[in-house]
Amino acid sequence: MSQINSPHDSVFRTLFETMGDPCFLCKKNGFIVDCNRAAWQILGYPDKQAVIGCSPEEISPPFQPDGSASHEKTIQMVELASTIGAHHFEWTHLHADGTSILVEVMLTRIVMDGEEMLHSLWRDLTSRKQAENALRKSETKLRLLFESTSDAVMLYDFKGFFDCNKAALEIFGCSTAETIKKLHPGQLSPEKQPCGTDSFTLINANLERAVEIGHCRFEWLHQRIDNGQLFPAEVLLSSMELEGKLCIQATVRDISERRQTERAEKFRGDILELLTKELLLPHILQAIVVAAEQLISDSLGGILLVDSEGKHLRHGVGPNLPDFFAAAINNISIGADTTPCGRAAFTGQRVVVEDFLQDPTWSPYQPLAAQAGLAACWAQPILSSTGKVLGILTIYYRNPHRPSSADISLITQAATLAGIAIERAKMEEQVLRLAYYDELTNLPNRRLLMDRLKRVLSANSRSGRHGALLFIDLDNFKSINDTLGHAAGDIMLHHVALRLVACVRSEDTVARLGGDEFVVMFENLREDPVEAAKQAEATGDKILAALRAPYLLNNKEQRTTPSIGAVLFKSKNDLSADTLIKQADIAMYHAKQAGRDALCFFNAQMEAFVTEKVALSSDLHDALEHDQFVLFYQIQVDQLGKAQGAEALIRWNHPKKGLVSPLQFISLAEENGSIVPIGLWVLNAACAQIKIWQQHETTRNLTLAVNVSARQFIHPNFTSQVNAIVEHHAIDPRGLKMELTESMLAIDVENVIVKMNQLQATGIRFSLDDFGTGYSSLQYIKRLPLTQLKIDQSFVRDIESNVQDRAIVRTIIATANSFNLDVIAEGVETVEQKNLLLAEGCSHFQGYLFSKPMPIAQFSQLLQDDFIT
Repeated sequence: MSQINSPHDSVFRTLFETMGDPCFLCKKNGFIVDCNRAAWQILGYPDKQAVIGCSPEEISPPFQPDGSASHEKTIQMVELASTIGAHHFEWTHLHADGTSILVEVMLTRIVMDGEEMLHSLWRDLTSRKQAENALRKSETKLRLLFESTSDAVMLYDFKGFFDCNKAALEIFGCSTAETIKKLHPGQLSPEKQPCGTDSFTLINANLERAVEIGHCRFEWLHQRIDNGQLFPAEVLLSSMELEGKLCIQATVRDISERRQTERAEKFRGDILELLTKELLLPHILQAIVVAAEQLISDSLGGILLVDSEGKHLRHGVGPNLPDFFAAAINNISIGADTTPCGRAAFTGQRVVVEDFLQDPTWSPYQPLAAQAGLAACWAQPILSSTGKVLGILTIYYRNPHRPSSADISLITQAATLAGIAIERAKMEEQVLRLAYYDELTNLPNRRLLMDRLKRVLSANSRSGRHGALLFIDLDNFKSINDTLGHAAGDIMLHHVALRLVACVRSEDTVARLGGDEFVVMFENLREDPVEAAKQAEATGDKILAALRAPYLLNNKEQRTTPSIGAVLFKSKNDLSADTLIKQADIAMYHAKQAGRDALCFFNAQMEAFVTEKVALSSDLHDALEHDQFVLFYQIQVDQLGKAQGAEALIRWNHPKKGLVSPLQFISLAEENGSIVPIGLWVLNAACAQIKIWQQHETTRNLTLAVNVSARQFIHPNFTSQVNAIVEHHAIDPRGLKMELTESMLAIDVENVIVKMNQLQATGIRFSLDDFGTGYSSLQYIKRLPLTQLKIDQSFVRDIESNVQDRAIVRTIIATANSFNLDVIAEGVETVEQKNLLLAEGCSHFQGYLFSKPMPIAQFSQLLQDDFIT
């Protein structure tokens, strides 16, 4: 229903709509917010919309039969029901055609989604009232109805009963009317009524009232003559004259079923209210079972839950079942030939065993049932909203017994409510799992790791033992994720999780923090810190080996290595959980800096280094805004010493640290993302200088080389950004040379080639920097629109003494010649190095032999004084 938003919405709607009696859902003030079909039909309206929004007095005459105003009496009835929880009374309503409808109203307070509301259940009393009036008016009709009515009808003349119908004999358990005759009404009652008043005193008062006003209606607790069983009844005493003698006609209706219905309604309301509270599932299931036991006399209840595999039933709750019996039926099999509970779970249908002695499947349990005093069993499946069996509600009876229709209705309702509770608990469990576990790997997440770490720190304070953290980050995972796709990356992370779990003990924790970051927490390591560190290191070495092994992704073997940071800890008095995670992270960073594929333990110097790095990274964000960058220029010459151009090298003029080398901040810029705007600044500054050169005859042919980072080059807008900068400065693009590193080719070579071709078409030239140190592949080099290869200074440094370096240089030069490319050597510092390179065929040079990097003013003076341009 639209007015109700709760997990049991569909169940409530079904129960609400399918009831044969009119049902209304009202606000606390009595205004109608919903009703079922029977409700709007009894009032003669075409649909529920004509009723919703009305107050009770709007569909009532101005006054009730007792003379009270409908408006005032409505307020009284609503307040009474809200105060005591439920109130039963008669009421006259108006049909849409203006006729009166007399109804019996059960007004019950309920709570839904935290809001107090009223549930109004009607029973049409019009026919009964007409019959009662006819009985008082006509002796003929009285006799006709006397025997035909299902209510007990007895005639009393103040000496005793002198007549009764057959229904009276049945209700009071008498074989003949003579048994009832001459009895006082008080003799058909217990000694006292539920209110505590003596039955004789109270019935005499009601008899006097009937004589006084002609009739008296009330509820009464009667007692059968044959077995002494008590039952509630609704009694109407009507005074009349028969043969000139005043007498009382007593009409008695057994309302046991109605009371059962009312109790069932209250039971349903109470359980629905429980479902709105934050109670554990066993508490709610136990409340359902206890309530069912109270409504089904002389019974014991229990709930069995289907296990995770769906093959067995495990004990859920059974508050009053003997412990030995509950233990015996725990973990029973689900199947077509098992116990009644197992059969009910297998078929999804109710199974009723009226007598254990007559059911062969129960024979193994008959001695236990006899010991527990149980003789019958009703097994009702508990179903989910999709019809899946979640468990079984069992009602055990102490004697062979067949359930009544009221019993079946009750256990069906109880099972439905149990299903709502179980489904809600499963949803809450799923939400809880999402809160504490990583969805991809099913490993604990950061929150659960921190909880466990804090617990271990507290435990270590008492035990004196050590623990350790390993902070694990996969090397080059981003490259794998970008090139093979996120699905392949997820598969790798799943396999990493499995390998990590296989490397540790059951008491250790493996958690995923996010991305490719994992943490392993060791508990109960040795008290000696040296020995504890050895234990952690030994497992760390196992993890290094396990994660190095290849992964099969997209039908190809892929490899990665981990960088691991380790930190040893003891108690919460030393360091907090957050600090330990931070220290392990710092140690991991140092493992990466040391070459990756390594394990590194934390020390205090690392923290100082990282603190400095964080401060520098923060300052780096402000450097562009405050114009702190400057370009230095290092000359490039040919074999004759003629200047061919220069390489633009960025420097950071830090306000406190002075000039900062790019070796100290470029990697930081890569990490925090500022490399892209810094790269654009370099291109702008370089093109501005090229424009100045191209305006003078002596420098117009110089080329300026600019280093471009991989992250900048693969940016989607890089090509358009470069073209815009070239156009803005109005330069000849042939004066700009971009130096790319070999590592860029490992990212997305096809995209790199496309962008290089687009830029080369405008006249921009390309040089492959650090050639021979990385991803050298002739297959790709031949496809790249290069104009130059650059020999890395690491090969030049020892070319005079190292035969291998000389051979590598010779190979690079040969490769350049075969592809018709220029070649330039960087890091040339001696005449001997230059001569050797020249002898091997290298004709362009850069290095301290010619000039160190310098500001543009000094560089311009250098060109003018020392080099031929």
